[in-house]
Amino acid sequence: YMGYHVLSLDWRGQGLSVRALPDLDKGYVRDFQHYLNDLELFYNLYIVPLKQPVTIIAHSMGGHITLRFLGQYYNHKNIKKAILISPMLDIVTSPVTGAFASRIAGWGARRLADLAVMAGLGAAYIPGGTDYCKEAVEFKDNLLTHDMDNFWLEHREIENNRSLALGGVTWWWLKAAFDSIDMLKKEKFLSQVKIPVSICSAAQDRVVCNETQKRTCQHLPDGHFVSIPGARHEILFETDDIRILLWHYISTLLQN
Repeated sequence: YMGYHVLSLDWRGQGLSVRALPDLDKGYVRDFQHYLNDLELFYNLYIVPLKQPVTIIAHSMGGHITLRFLGQYYNHKNIKKAILISPMLDIVTSPVTGAFASRIAGWGARRLADLAVMAGLGAAYIPGGTDYCKEAVEFKDNLLTHDMDNFWLEHREIENNRSLALGGVTWWWLKAAFDSIDMLKKEKFLSQVKIPVSICSAAQDRVVCNETQKRTCQHLPDGHFVSIPGARHEILFETDDIRILLWHYISTLLQN
Protein backbone atom coordinates (compact mmCIF):
# COMPACT_ATOMS: atom_id res chain seq x y z
CA TYR A 1 0.00 0.00 0.00
CA MET A 2 1.51 3.34 -1.11
CA GLY A 3 4.89 1.65 -1.43
CA TYR A 4 4.91 0.33 2.14
CA HIS A 5 5.84 -3.17 3.26
CA VAL A 6 2.89 -4.28 5.42
CA LEU A 7 3.42 -6.81 8.23
CA SER A 8 0.86 -7.86 10.83
CA LEU A 9 0.40 -10.46 13.53
CA ASP A 10 -2.41 -12.21 15.37
CA TRP A 11 -2.18 -11.59 19.12
CA ARG A 12 -1.86 -14.68 21.30
CA GLY A 13 -5.35 -15.95 22.02
CA GLN A 14 -6.72 -14.49 18.79
CA GLY A 15 -6.81 -15.36 15.10
CA LEU A 16 -4.56 -18.31 14.29
CA SER A 17 -2.13 -17.68 17.14
CA VAL A 18 -1.83 -20.07 20.08
CA ARG A 19 -4.70 -20.23 22.61
CA ALA A 20 -3.83 -20.72 26.28
CA LEU A 21 -6.96 -22.53 27.52
CA PRO A 22 -8.58 -25.87 26.54
CA ASP A 23 -11.69 -23.87 25.58
CA LEU A 24 -10.18 -22.11 22.56
CA ASP A 25 -13.02 -19.57 22.35
CA LYS A 26 -12.17 -17.85 25.62
CA GLY A 27 -10.44 -14.49 25.48
CA TYR A 28 -7.64 -14.97 27.99
CA VAL A 29 -4.36 -13.46 29.06
CA ARG A 30 -2.93 -13.08 32.56
CA ASP A 31 -0.84 -9.98 31.89
CA PHE A 32 -0.73 -7.57 28.93
CA GLN A 33 3.05 -7.74 29.23
CA HIS A 34 2.72 -11.06 27.40
CA TYR A 35 1.39 -9.15 24.38
CA LEU A 36 4.30 -6.73 24.70
CA ASN A 37 6.78 -9.61 24.72
CA ASP A 38 5.21 -11.03 21.56
CA LEU A 39 5.29 -7.67 19.79
CA GLU A 40 8.92 -7.09 20.78
CA LEU A 41 9.87 -10.51 19.38
CA PHE A 42 7.89 -9.91 16.17
CA TYR A 43 9.49 -6.49 15.78
CA ASN A 44 13.04 -7.76 16.23
CA LEU A 45 12.62 -10.84 14.03
CA TYR A 46 10.72 -9.39 11.09
CA ILE A 47 10.78 -5.59 11.08
CA VAL A 48 14.28 -4.64 12.21
CA PRO A 49 15.97 -6.66 9.40
CA LEU A 50 14.08 -4.57 6.81
CA LYS A 51 16.10 -1.50 7.92
CA GLN A 52 13.26 0.81 6.91
CA PRO A 53 11.44 3.64 8.72
CA VAL A 54 8.37 2.26 10.47
CA THR A 55 4.82 3.54 10.89
CA ILE A 56 2.61 1.50 13.21
CA ILE A 57 -1.13 1.35 12.45
CA ALA A 58 -3.14 -0.43 15.12
CA HIS A 59 -6.80 -0.84 16.08
CA SER A 60 -8.55 -1.18 19.46
CA MET A 61 -6.56 -3.51 21.75
CA GLY A 62 -3.73 -3.28 19.23
CA GLY A 63 -3.69 0.49 19.75
CA HIS A 64 -3.42 -0.04 23.50
CA ILE A 65 -0.52 -2.48 23.10
CA THR A 66 1.20 -0.13 20.65
CA LEU A 67 1.12 2.76 23.12
CA ARG A 68 2.52 0.50 25.83
CA PHE A 69 5.22 -0.65 23.40
CA LEU A 70 6.19 2.91 22.49
CA GLY A 71 6.43 3.89 26.16
CA GLN A 72 8.41 0.85 27.28
CA TYR A 73 10.66 0.31 24.27
CA TYR A 74 11.31 3.87 23.16
CA ASN A 75 14.83 2.94 22.01
CA HIS A 76 13.42 1.80 18.62
CA LYS A 77 14.54 4.91 16.78
CA ASN A 78 13.35 3.76 13.34
CA ILE A 79 9.68 3.98 14.44
CA LYS A 80 8.65 7.36 13.03
CA LYS A 81 4.95 7.62 13.88
CA ALA A 82 1.93 5.68 15.11
CA ILE A 83 -1.71 5.81 13.99
CA LEU A 84 -4.13 4.36 16.52
CA ILE A 85 -7.68 3.62 15.37
CA SER A 86 -10.34 3.38 18.12
CA PRO A 87 -7.60 2.50 20.64
CA MET A 88 -8.68 0.69 23.80
CA LEU A 89 -7.38 3.24 26.31
CA ASP A 90 -10.34 2.59 28.58
CA ILE A 91 -13.36 0.30 28.34
CA VAL A 92 -16.97 1.47 28.36
CA THR A 93 -18.55 -0.39 31.29
CA SER A 94 -21.71 1.66 31.81
CA PRO A 95 -24.79 1.81 29.54
CA VAL A 96 -25.45 5.24 31.06
CA THR A 97 -23.56 8.21 29.64
CA GLY A 98 -21.83 10.79 31.81
CA ALA A 99 -18.46 11.06 33.51
CA PHE A 100 -19.74 10.21 37.02
CA ALA A 101 -21.68 7.13 35.90
CA SER A 102 -18.69 5.96 33.88
CA ARG A 103 -16.31 6.33 36.84
CA ILE A 104 -18.63 4.39 39.18
CA ALA A 105 -19.19 1.61 36.65
CA GLY A 106 -15.47 1.41 35.88
CA TRP A 107 -14.57 1.21 39.57
CA GLY A 108 -17.13 -1.56 40.09
CA ALA A 109 -15.95 -3.58 37.10
CA ARG A 110 -12.34 -3.33 38.28
CA ARG A 111 -13.21 -4.55 41.78
CA LEU A 112 -15.28 -7.42 40.41
CA ALA A 113 -12.42 -8.53 38.15
CA ASP A 114 -9.97 -8.45 41.06
CA LEU A 115 -12.33 -10.43 43.30
CA ALA A 116 -13.16 -13.00 40.61
CA VAL A 117 -9.47 -13.70 39.98
CA MET A 118 -8.78 -13.92 43.72
CA ALA A 119 -11.66 -16.42 44.00
CA GLY A 120 -10.10 -18.68 41.37
CA LEU A 121 -12.53 -17.73 38.60
CA GLY A 122 -9.96 -16.12 36.32
CA ALA A 123 -10.51 -18.59 33.47
CA ALA A 124 -14.30 -18.20 33.58
CA TYR A 125 -16.24 -15.93 31.24
CA ILE A 126 -17.32 -12.57 32.59
CA PRO A 127 -21.15 -12.23 32.78
CA GLY A 128 -22.66 -12.42 29.31
CA GLY A 129 -19.57 -14.09 27.82
CA THR A 130 -20.04 -17.34 25.90
CA ASP A 131 -18.34 -19.46 23.27
CA TYR A 132 -18.70 -18.18 19.71
CA CYS A 133 -22.05 -19.01 18.15
CA LYS A 134 -23.01 -17.49 14.79
CA GLU A 135 -26.69 -18.19 15.41
CA ALA A 136 -26.59 -15.84 18.39
CA VAL A 137 -25.03 -12.99 16.37
CA GLU A 138 -27.34 -10.21 15.17
CA PHE A 139 -26.59 -7.13 13.10
CA LYS A 140 -29.40 -5.17 14.75
CA ASP A 141 -28.18 -2.95 17.60
CA ASN A 142 -24.55 -4.05 17.13
CA LEU A 143 -21.88 -1.69 18.52
CA LEU A 144 -19.31 -2.23 15.77
CA THR A 145 -20.44 -0.94 12.37
CA HIS A 146 -23.35 0.47 10.35
CA ASP A 147 -22.38 -1.65 7.33
CA MET A 148 -24.23 -4.98 7.26
CA ASP A 149 -22.02 -6.63 4.64
CA ASN A 150 -18.82 -5.72 6.49
CA PHE A 151 -20.38 -6.82 9.77
CA TRP A 152 -20.89 -10.36 8.42
CA LEU A 153 -17.46 -10.52 6.75
CA GLU A 154 -15.77 -11.81 9.93
CA HIS A 155 -18.44 -14.45 10.43
CA ARG A 156 -18.15 -15.65 6.84
CA GLU A 157 -14.40 -16.10 7.39
CA ILE A 158 -15.10 -18.10 10.57
CA GLU A 159 -17.41 -20.37 8.56
CA ASN A 160 -14.41 -21.17 6.36
CA ASN A 161 -12.06 -21.65 9.32
CA ARG A 162 -13.57 -22.21 12.79
CA SER A 163 -10.10 -21.68 14.36
CA LEU A 164 -10.54 -17.92 13.82
CA ALA A 165 -13.50 -17.77 16.20
CA LEU A 166 -13.31 -15.95 19.53
CA GLY A 167 -16.01 -15.80 22.17
CA GLY A 168 -16.21 -13.52 25.19
CA VAL A 169 -13.40 -12.52 27.52
CA THR A 170 -12.51 -14.06 30.87
CA TRP A 171 -12.02 -12.42 34.26
CA TRP A 172 -8.24 -12.77 33.92
CA TRP A 173 -8.30 -10.89 30.60
CA LEU A 174 -10.46 -8.15 32.09
CA LYS A 175 -8.25 -7.74 35.15
CA ALA A 176 -5.12 -7.66 32.96
CA ALA A 177 -6.77 -5.06 30.72
CA PHE A 178 -7.66 -2.79 33.64
CA ASP A 179 -4.15 -3.12 35.12
CA SER A 180 -2.64 -2.12 31.77
CA ILE A 181 -5.12 0.73 31.29
CA ASP A 182 -4.01 2.14 34.64
CA MET A 183 -0.43 2.22 33.36
CA LEU A 184 -1.44 4.23 30.30
CA LYS A 185 -3.15 6.83 32.47
CA LYS A 186 0.14 7.85 34.07
CA GLU A 187 1.48 11.09 32.62
CA LYS A 188 5.06 10.03 33.33
CA PHE A 189 4.62 6.91 31.20
CA LEU A 190 3.03 8.83 28.33
CA SER A 191 5.84 11.40 28.41
CA GLN A 192 8.22 8.64 27.27
CA VAL A 193 6.40 8.32 23.92
CA LYS A 194 8.56 10.63 21.81
CA ILE A 195 7.14 10.08 18.31
CA PRO A 196 3.98 11.60 16.76
CA VAL A 197 0.90 9.60 17.75
CA SER A 198 -2.40 10.19 15.94
CA ILE A 199 -5.61 8.84 17.44
CA CYS A 200 -8.56 8.27 15.09
CA SER A 201 -11.58 8.14 17.37
CA ALA A 202 -14.98 6.71 16.38
CA ALA A 203 -17.54 9.40 17.25
CA GLN A 204 -20.24 6.81 18.07
CA ASP A 205 -17.97 4.36 19.90
CA ARG A 206 -19.66 2.54 22.80
CA VAL A 207 -16.94 -0.08 23.24
CA VAL A 208 -13.98 2.07 24.27
CA CYS A 209 -13.88 5.54 25.83
CA ASN A 210 -13.44 8.55 23.53
CA GLU A 211 -12.86 10.95 26.44
CA THR A 212 -9.87 8.92 27.59
CA GLN A 213 -8.51 9.02 24.05
CA LYS A 214 -8.73 12.83 24.05
CA ARG A 215 -7.10 13.07 27.47
CA THR A 216 -4.29 10.75 26.43
CA CYS A 217 -3.52 12.93 23.41
CA GLN A 218 -3.21 15.96 25.69
CA HIS A 219 -0.52 14.21 27.74
CA LEU A 220 1.48 12.82 24.83
CA PRO A 221 4.44 14.99 23.80
CA ASP A 222 3.26 14.86 20.17
CA GLY A 223 -0.34 13.66 20.25
CA HIS A 224 -2.99 14.39 17.62
CA PHE A 225 -6.70 13.62 17.94
CA VAL A 226 -9.33 13.36 15.22
CA SER A 227 -12.92 12.20 15.59
CA ILE A 228 -14.46 10.33 12.64
CA PRO A 229 -18.12 11.45 12.44
CA GLY A 230 -20.80 8.75 12.43
CA ALA A 231 -18.34 5.91 13.05
CA ARG A 232 -18.84 3.02 15.43
CA HIS A 233 -15.94 1.11 16.98
CA GLU A 234 -14.85 -0.88 13.90
CA ILE A 235 -14.09 2.12 11.67
CA LEU A 236 -12.19 -0.05 9.20
CA PHE A 237 -15.40 -2.07 8.64
CA GLU A 238 -17.71 0.93 8.43
CA THR A 239 -19.75 2.24 5.50
CA ASP A 240 -17.86 3.45 2.44
CA ASP A 241 -18.23 7.16 3.22
CA ILE A 242 -16.78 6.72 6.72
CA ARG A 243 -13.91 4.50 5.55
CA ILE A 244 -13.05 6.96 2.75
CA LEU A 245 -12.81 9.73 5.35
CA LEU A 246 -10.60 7.59 7.60
CA TRP A 247 -8.26 6.51 4.80
CA HIS A 248 -7.96 10.06 3.50
CA TYR A 249 -6.72 11.09 6.93
CA ILE A 250 -4.37 8.09 7.21
CA SER A 251 -2.99 8.70 3.70
CA THR A 252 -2.25 12.32 4.62
CA LEU A 253 -0.36 11.16 7.71
CA LEU A 254 1.62 8.58 5.72
CA GLN A 255 2.68 11.15 3.14
CA ASN A 256 3.92 13.68 5.71
